[in-house]
Amino acid sequence: MKNVALAKLLLCFLISASIWLVRNLTLDYPETETVPVLVHSHIEGRSEYASSEVAVTARCNTSGFTHIGLSMRRRAVKLDVDPSDFEKAEGDAYVIPSSRLYKYASRIFGESVSIESFASEGVTVRFDAVDYRKVPVVALSSITCRPQYMAVDRIKLSPDSVVIYADPSRLASIDAVFTRQLTLHDLGQNGAHGKVRLDIPSGVGISTKEVSYDLDVKRFVEIPGNMLVSVRNAPSDAGLTVLPPSLDVRFYCEFPVPVNPLDQVELFIDYDEFLESDSGHCIVRHSALPAGVIEMKLEPQVCECFTTR
Repeated sequence: MKNVALAKLLLCFLISASIWLVRNLTLDYPETETVPVLVHSHIEGRSEYASSEVAVTARCNTSGFTHIGLSMRRRAVKLDVDPSDFEKAEGDAYVIPSSRLYKYASRIFGESVSIESFASEGVTVRFDAVDYRKVPVVALSSITCRPQYMAVDRIKLSPDSVVIYADPSRLASIDAVFTRQLTLHDLGQNGAHGKVRLDIPSGVGISTKEVSYDLDVKRFVEIPGNMLVSVRNAPSDAGLTVLPPSLDVRFYCEFPVPVNPLDQVELFIDYDEFLESDSGHCIVRHSALPAGVIEMKLEPQVCECFTTR
C-alpha cells in the first residue's frame, strides 16, 4: 500500500511539474538571442552569398519554447537582403545598419519574437568580387490575338537586362538570357501583364530569376490602298525610273482611326541609295507614320530603278 501511495504521489508531482514547466515555457521573457545567418544578395560585381556566416545578436522578448529552439539552432538562416539596405565599407565589406535589420527580424528570429534592440549598430558581411557581365533578356513567346486585335509593340520586359556571374570563359559564351516559354493566346484590349521565370544557363549566377512582362494590344482596322512611289534627293535632270511606279499598301490602325494614312504617308526612293546600289534595286522608304498607325505593309518592298538618260 505504501508503494502505491508513493507512486501516486510521484505521479501527481510529475503532472504538476509538467504543468508548471509548460505554463512557464509559454510565457514571454526578455532574453539575448544569437542566430547564425548566411546573407544572400545581388550586389553588382560581387558573389551572391557572403563569404562566411555572421552571428546576429539581439535583445528579445520571447517564449521559453522559442528560446530553447533558438539556442539549439545550428544551421544558419539564409537571409535575402536587398542591395539597397547595405552601406559600403572598406574592401569587400558591406554593413547592414541595425535600423535596417528590423525589417528582417522575423526572418532571422521567427514571427513570434519581439525585438527590443540589436547588440551592435550593424552587421558586417563580406562579398567576394567576381567576374560579371550585363546581358539583355529576350522573351520566348507564342502570341495570338482575337479577331480585329493586334499587339501594338513587342513584349516589354522589366528589367530588360540582367547581370550574370561566372568564370570569364563562361561569360564570353553568353550573349543573352531567355525567358521560359511564354504562351499568350486570345488576347483582347486588356493585353497581357505578369511575371515570367528566366531560363538560367548552367553554372551561372544571376541578378534576378524572373522578370515582369507587359504587352499592349489594341483593336485595329485595316486600310488598304495603292500609293505612288516618289524619288527624293535627285537632281532635276536625273531621269530616274522606278518600277513598279506604285505599290499595294496596307495600314493597320488603332480604332477609331484619327486620320486616313493614305493621305498622310509618302513612299519614296532615296536617290543617294540608288547611286550606291550596284544592282539598281532599292528599298522603298516611307515618311513618318501618323499617330494611331500600328503597322504598315508594302508589296513589294523593293523597286527596280534605272536612269533613262
